[in-house]
Amino acid sequence: MNQERDDRPPYLTSIHIDLNERSLTLTAGNRSTRLTLTPGGILYQLLQGAAITERSVEKLLGETIEEVADNAGSSEKEPTITLAGKLKSKPRQGRADGQGNPTAWARFAAHESGTDDAHFYLATFHRHTAEIALRLLPDAAITVQGYPHPSQQKDRLDTLSVVNIVRYPGKSNRSAQ
Repeated sequence: MNQERDDRPPYLTSIHIDLNERSLTLTAGNRSTRLTLTPGGILYQLLQGAAITERSVEKLLGETIEEVADNAGSSEKEPTITLAGKLKSKPRQGRADGQGNPTAWARFAAHESGTDDAHFYLATFHRHTAEIALRLLPDAAITVQGYPHPSQQKDRLDTLSVVNIVRYPGKSNRSAQ
């Protein structure tokens, strides 16, 4: 009869919420799980050992601070690059991004300094740029700002996450007003 009891999962024995560290620690039997909200997302950790004690909480808090600092350092955005070039396909509606905002995508050939050939990207237009891109035609000369992402596969294009369209056909010149 004792064997049957050991096969069942242990009941939850404690919940520790740390609002300062933005973490939730759940303890069941001698195992604990911690969920920590970081700038990069939710960090899940399976913690081994006995139930959480005051001393182990101090240790966990120290680890969490280090992890958040590491994640914050790695999530610093690189500055955007500005590229001038032409659309090589008609922009199409894309899937909504993680926040539910619209996207569009198209092939984009950019003229990079120091080279004679154009660099081809698969450009994804985010937020307000998606609406603008969907109105553009192939071969439209545009200047964009965004984040390049080199492809890990040889047969795939590098991607460019466009966050601003600086110049495009039909854009009003506000400096003239």
